[in-house]
Amino acid sequence: MIVCELCGEEVPKGSDKCSRCGFDFPSEVTSDTRDQAILSKNDGREASDIKKGLAERFSKYISFFENMDPNSIRPGEFSSFVEEAVSHLHIPATIELDDDIKFNDKEKQVILVISRRLLDPDALELVSRVRTRTMIMLANGLYSLEMPAESMQMVNMAVHRDPKDMDALYGKAKILLFEKKYAASKRCLEKIINRQPDRDEAKYLLEMIEQISG
Repeated sequence: MIVCELCGEEVPKGSDKCSRCGFDFPSEVTSDTRDQAILSKNDGREASDIKKGLAERFSKYISFFENMDPNSIRPGEFSSFVEEAVSHLHIPATIELDDDIKFNDKEKQVILVISRRLLDPDALELVSRVRTRTMIMLANGLYSLEMPAESMQMVNMAVHRDPKDMDALYGKAKILLFEKKYAASKRCLEKIINRQPDRDEAKYLLEMIEQISG
């Protein structure tokens, strides 16, 4: 299996396209690939129809998460709604410091309302079935919305959920680096490299931090 760098879906090796978000392999994931994925997934439809359909879908997500009763929804049902909503947001699974990811107002609302639910300390049972990778993407979305504190909360939740998930730890290392918390980022990266000696992107960031901090 391989993992789509745009939405985090696992797809069979040798796939040309992600079955979840429509992203074409292999391609470099940058901030503008969201539009490419949306168009690929909705091939043959007019852009105006795609935009209208997504707006309607996002309105339903916003209404659901704002009005849901945490005591009457099952964890599996909650997680399926979260995963479905995030799959339509097309948040990159990794972000770079100079990425400028443009979310429209509806997308921003979806990111915020889902994140509030996930970060609610009384919702731990509901959150139990949400994928770690989905939390990483939401953390990237929050950071792109210039909400570093909430982004760090989300990525910490992902790391706490699965301490052995080096992608979650790498996401945390990046956010710490972006916030100029070099010593903390360095500790995360060293742990990653210790577990995954061939992880070149972690080595690159570690070298960058060592150059910056002298």
